Parts: sequence; C-alpha cells; structure tokens
Amino acid sequence: MAVNLPIYIPRAEAVKRYHVNVETLTRAVESGMIRAVQINGEVAVADEDITALTQRALLWAFTMGKGKHLAGVPIGIEDACKKYELGTVSIYHWILYRTLVNDSLNCG
Repeated sequence: MAVNLPIYIPRAEAVKRYHVNVETLTRAVESGMIRAVQINGEVAVADEDITALTQRALLWAFTMGKGKHLAGVPIGIEDACKKYELGTVSIYHWILYRTLVNDSLNCG
C-alpha cells in the first residue's frame, strides 16, 4: 500500500508561484488552513493545500461576483453570521479567501 506524502515547497517559492503575499500565507498557516513544516530554519508549506485554497478562493470570487451590489456595504461579522446563516469560521475563511484573491489580482 503506497502512502502519498505531501510535497512541501519553501514559503518564498509559494509566494512567487501562487502570487500570494507572505502575510496572507502566514495567516493561513497559523489558522491551520495550510500545513507547514520547518526545515533547516526555513518554513515550507504543503503545495496541495495552497493549490486547493487558491482554487476555492477563485471559485468564491466568481460566485460572490453575483453580489456586486453588496460591495462596500459594511456589515459586522456577527450580523453576517446571522444574516447568511454561517459560522464565524466560514466568515473568517471568506475574509482570508478574499485576501488571497486580492493578492493574486494585485501582484504583478
């Protein structure tokens, strides 16, 4: 029985490859959304986790594009949870995904 081990890439390479800023990537690691290890003092992240996260971020951006009329309309996290019947973790992920998408669009 073969075991598939994740491929880890250095954080700096992940930032360049996926057009994500280092602060966003660090938050994703700290929140447990992306697996990370430390090798010789350098942080490396699971490539498949970043791929999945950025794909979800792009999907979210596409589907949320239907709600452009809500752009810029302030709403608190607690109110958003009640209004959209979501948990705070889901709202947090939306915020993180939006940051990932914005990082990708603004990287040039």
